[in-house]
Amino acid sequence: MAPNTEKPVIIAIMGCTGVGKSTFIKTSGAQSVNPDDFGCNPTVGDGLESCTAEPQIYQIPQTNIYFIDTPGFNDTNISDREMLRRISTQLANLHAQREDIAGILYLHPITHERLTGSAKKNLDMFAKVVGPQNMSRCTFVTTKWSKEDPTIAANREKELIGSQNLWKPMFDRGVKYARFGDSSASVMQIISPLCEGKTLLPQVVKEWTQDKTPLHLTQAGRAVEDDAERAKEAHTHDLKEVEKEYKDALRQQNFEAARALEAEKATLKEHLDKMEKERELLRVQYENDKKETAENYKKEMDAYRGEQNRRQNIEKQKRENKLGRWAGRIFVGGVGAGVTVLTGGLAAPLALAAYGAAEAAFQDERQKDKRR
Repeated sequence: MAPNTEKPVIIAIMGCTGVGKSTFIKTSGAQSVNPDDFGCNPTVGDGLESCTAEPQIYQIPQTNIYFIDTPGFNDTNISDREMLRRISTQLANLHAQREDIAGILYLHPITHERLTGSAKKNLDMFAKVVGPQNMSRCTFVTTKWSKEDPTIAANREKELIGSQNLWKPMFDRGVKYARFGDSSASVMQIISPLCEGKTLLPQVVKEWTQDKTPLHLTQAGRAVEDDAERAKEAHTHDLKEVEKEYKDALRQQNFEAARALEAEKATLKEHLDKMEKERELLRVQYENDKKETAENYKKEMDAYRGEQNRRQNIEKQKRENKLGRWAGRIFVGGVGAGVTVLTGGLAAPLALAAYGAAEAAFQDERQKDKRR
């Protein structure tokens, strides 16, 4: 995947929309590795709308360090079902290419007074996508320190780290912590511990590709489906209430209210239909993505085994050639010695010349073996 000859160090970045993921990447100097992405530099997403619709990959120039900028859950435009599919597919494809994740950063702005519903949702999805066994390869990073009063920020940090209802359970499982200081030096200080040591296999990838669990039945998938089911139940309840109010309005001949309620009823029905269609569509996409990922993995493994067989055959040929050279030396040396004895030493110069020519040929063949 990388032009660098070293094995890529891939670090995934997670968190809500607007927490500073794109800013973190831009500050590192990383460049997009795909010209069809947002351009040479990541778009900075400080607005209400997410600027990262698909997981994007960036590389710090002249290094083997890569970032995956993942979109946040509770996105303004994309459902959590679709978001999980995109993130899981990207991670699964990397695993199929034997490009595993070195570590994961979870970003959170210190400017937030409390953990919002969206932040809690993203934190929960982070835990289920990554898995408890991988927490030691994760770092929670607080951002936007320059935009908050230092005393207020320090108090929020203390609460985040120390509260059992917030981040402490994650730290108890091995998660590390760091502040982002809005500089490239701060980026390198944060990611350096993740650039060495073992890699991780995200829980959702293990369940989906190795355990053959359908994506919507993985731990992360079940969380998304449960939320979608609750939303569906809420919409259904609202629809029943609106229908009741609509009938009451007609009975009272309040036609203006009836028209408004009818429009609201149509909107709720549209949302429910959309949710159901999306559910069925994404289940099909889940299976198609799983099949494609499995096929990619098989191709990669076939290519890997083919290369291993080729190398084994070369090594076998080298061993055989080496044995042949030694057998040749013994034969040429033995014949030369015999002829020298039979001729009373007269053929010694010819025997030495023949041995020298044979040895030169053996050495030439040896050099060819080294270059294979």
